[in-house]
Amino acid sequence: VVGAPRAPPPLPHPPPGGGHPPPQPTPHHLRPPRPIPAPRESVARAVEALEKADAAVVLEEGKPAGLLTRQDLLAFLANH
Repeated sequence: VVGAPRAPPPLPHPPPGGGHPPPQPTPHHLRPPRPIPAPRESVARAVEALEKADAAVVLEEGKPAGLLTRQDLLAFLANH
């Protein structure tokens, strides 16, 4: 998973004389990659992964197994 799309920046003004602004590379439009904890990692690792991200992609055997959000983690911590 490379990254999630971010909100598009405001459109630049057209260059003088008309035409289109220069294209921007795709990575310019992506957020940094999400953290990737393993399914059986500790809750402490999940807290660490979600300190700087609102969600983490959980991979099992190299394939996405789920998406862990801060809300998921808070609900777990509130009940345990």
